[in-house]
This record gives sequence, structure tokens and C-alpha cells, in this order.
Amino acid sequence: LEIHGAGAALGKREWQSILRQIVAAGYLHLDIGGYGGLNLTQTSQVLIEGAAEFHYRADTAKTKAERKPKAAHAALPDLSDSETLLLDRLKELRHDLAQARGVPAYVIFSDRSLQEMAHRQPRTAEDFAGIHGVGEAKLRDLAEPFLSAIAEAEA
Repeated sequence: LEIHGAGAALGKREWQSILRQIVAAGYLHLDIGGYGGLNLTQTSQVLIEGAAEFHYRADTAKTKAERKPKAAHAALPDLSDSETLLLDRLKELRHDLAQARGVPAYVIFSDRSLQEMAHRQPRTAEDFAGIHGVGEAKLRDLAEPFLSAIAEAEA
């Protein structure tokens, strides 16, 4: 029986996946009270005797490097000169609001949100709600000053 080194070609993630599948199939029991050890179950005996086979599904999870970049990090189009000026005004407003509330600027809005505002220039609360990072609370608390700043920039 030649088993020494069997499975050496598999990495840690593959072994973790296989063990999760064996536990899910009921061949091993995770003993939480026993510091997370694994125990054989009654059904594991058929595997040991060779009366049954266990077929596992290869893990399809991709590594971080293999994943495509998220759309959330997609670059916005280049801003025009007027949009860049508006972005600067929105950043000033964010800074002032953050100081008044005693919070970091990113709590008010992220740079991405401000860039999207400068590019899309929402004019209504409904349009403002479509901006990245605007939820109910920010719509209620922050729409008015930012919509006013956008309207003033147009004038």
C-alpha cells in the first residue's frame, strides 16, 4: 500500500476544500467541544473498507489575482474643466461639513461619490439618490447642501 506523499501536489486551500466536503458528506465529524478535532463517523467505515468511494468537487474559487477587478473600482470618465472646478467645490463642502460634525471627510462622502456628483450633476433628490454612496440617511441629511452647491456652480 503506497500512500506516503499521496496528495502532496495539493495545496492548503485544496485540502481545506476536500475536508469541508468530507465533513458535509458525513464521513467526518467536526468536534467543536474537542478543540475542533475531526472524528470518524459510522459512515466513514465504508470508505475505510473500500466499500464506497468519495468523489470531491474541485474548488473553483479564484485567487485574488485571478478575479476580475470589481466594477465598483471602475474609473470614471475624465472630468471637464468645469466639472473639476465643481469637484473642488464639493470637496470643500465635504471638508466643512466633516469639521462641523467632527468626523473624517470620507464619512460624509467618498472621493468616488464626489467625482460622480461632479460628472452627473444631479439636480433633484431622486437624481442624487442614484449617486454611489447615497443611502436614505445621506439623502435626507446631505442632499440639500450638495444639490445647492451643484446648482450654484451652474449659475
